[in-house]
Amino acid sequence: MVSFILVGFLLLLAACVIRNPVYGIMCYYIIRMLIPSATRVFSFSFNTISLGLLLLFILPHIIRDYKQNSISAKKYVKSTNFIVIGLFILTFVGTIPFSFQWAALFQMYMTEIVPSILLVLYLTKGTEYKKFCNIVCIMALFTALYGIYTYISADNPIFLMFNNSGEAATDLEEYATGRLGMSGIAVGIYGDKIALSLISFLLLIFLINKNCVNKSLLSLTCILTFIDMFLTTQRTALFCLFLFVFLMMFDKEDKVVKKYIKTSIILLVLLAFFVDSTIFLDSFYSLIYIFDDKKQLDMGIGGSSTGMRFMQFTNVFDYLGIERILQGGGYGYAEYYYTYIFKRALFGMDPRFLGFESFMLKTLMGSGIIGCLIWLIGLFKMFKALFPNKQLYDTAFFCSYILAILMTDTSASFYLFFFLLVLNSKRYLLSDVKIIREFGIRNTRMNN
Repeated sequence: MVSFILVGFLLLLAACVIRNPVYGIMCYYIIRMLIPSATRVFSFSFNTISLGLLLLFILPHIIRDYKQNSISAKKYVKSTNFIVIGLFILTFVGTIPFSFQWAALFQMYMTEIVPSILLVLYLTKGTEYKKFCNIVCIMALFTALYGIYTYISADNPIFLMFNNSGEAATDLEEYATGRLGMSGIAVGIYGDKIALSLISFLLLIFLINKNCVNKSLLSLTCILTFIDMFLTTQRTALFCLFLFVFLMMFDKEDKVVKKYIKTSIILLVLLAFFVDSTIFLDSFYSLIYIFDDKKQLDMGIGGSSTGMRFMQFTNVFDYLGIERILQGGGYGYAEYYYTYIFKRALFGMDPRFLGFESFMLKTLMGSGIIGCLIWLIGLFKMFKALFPNKQLYDTAFFCSYILAILMTDTSASFYLFFFLLVLNSKRYLLSDVKIIREFGIRNTRMNN
């Protein structure tokens, strides 16, 4: 049954990309949102095979399409190349095998960055932009509904059905922490609450100002996505959402976002009268005191503390030493460490580093201070290439997610960040369509 479904998706992907590269990218996005990353075909991830099939049809003319593209698109591609080339150069001074580093770097580039490069090159029409936003909304609705289902049922049938990687499925009853007074945990198709919380967070802040989507569908999706994100019990996503909302309150131009924010506050106040107030108070205090370890301990809120994060950073500096802190141990060192040095399968997590619970921690361990600077400069270049006007919404979207992965990790959400970042930059296409239509109408009237 699973094999037929996967073959069906590949055939659909091939048909879409043959008709139009953008339709192929849309289909690939749907696959990423529906099929767990633990799905394997032989030793290859199904997501990788899907991307490979997509590239098979696009690669023959991608150089031509790149040359004919906008300056902004070219700058974005160059900024991604800056990151990858910089990290690749650092692999030559790493202490772990080149084969491991290059494989890890290539996988990151292909699975996390390349989809957004294809999107920036091939999404050039307002009608296609609108279709893509609607697809994102529908996939967000599915993600929210299924995430809520995993919370209520303590079951994850999609993950169990497609997981053939040998990775053990999470027991959701044992996984539930009881944090914020909730009895379950939402994980979605990812089998991981952190991944679902970050993905739900990204989808929510992306959709909140997309007035090209049906209003009723958009409102329902945003509400359910927030509930889904809340049910993961992850404070990082909630805190960064709070930061995003706070920043958007200063936006004098984007009235759509303000409208949704005001409506959401009213709904939360009304909901507080029908739900146990303890949940709301615990959630509020957990955000207010997110950096106060003593207060969180007194409140009985679990999870990683500021002290734990600081301890991990200190131990990474001690482990690398002065001779390796600039260049790190080698790209992907954190994964290499738990696979071959301190074998996680036998010994669990090293208490010095725990799970390297920050994107910056993993980068520092693998690529050192220089690697962190490469990512910082590269991300800034990406943002500058896509958003030369730097509107507040774009800054809030970018900064709130970057803060989230600094507080935790990317956890299956990195590709979606780049994808939605590019999609946000394409909203000017709707304005171009309107201008062209108006210009055409005026010309017709003048000729008559």
